[in-house]
Amino acid sequence: MAAGLDHLLTLTYRVNITERWRAWSDFTRFVRLVHKHFPDWPYVVVYETQKRGAIHFHLAVKGFQKVELLRGLWHSLVGEGNIDVQYKRSGGGVQWKKSTLACYLAKYIGKNMEAESNERRFRCSLGIEIKGEVIWIPLRVPAKDYALLRLEAVAGRIGYVRCPEESNGAYGWACSWG
Repeated sequence: MAAGLDHLLTLTYRVNITERWRAWSDFTRFVRLVHKHFPDWPYVVVYETQKRGAIHFHLAVKGFQKVELLRGLWHSLVGEGNIDVQYKRSGGGVQWKKSTLACYLAKYIGKNMEAESNERRFRCSLGIEIKGEVIWIPLRVPAKDYALLRLEAVAGRIGYVRCPEESNGAYGWACSWG
């Protein structure tokens, strides 16, 4: 939401690529090629693993995209594959509502949360400033309750809170709100 991203691209492989390291390597090479044409191309990308193990990418991007150029760059790296553009009609035309797109990507970030610990599930282009707040929790106050109250005061509505009970007091929260 901070970058104003309003369109969704999906990058797929024709073959069944299951190695995340390989998929991320392909994606990194793809971005380098795109930046030769559009140096300031903003994106946030999340990978998804299908039931059969195949990996593909969902990207939030900004504005109209030259899909044929992007598709050609992707093909030059991975052979057969596809770039699909999904847009939604809204009051502002054929673009996603920013909060809806953010929630859509967040769904994929959390999809394999338990299976893949300590791994970055998304990446973004440089220059996207994410606003946040550090919450200091007073001693002898239930951390989760206090954090929820503070987040509600700042954001108004909690979209997602993760507080693993098995963490022995080392809590972490991932939150989104509209």
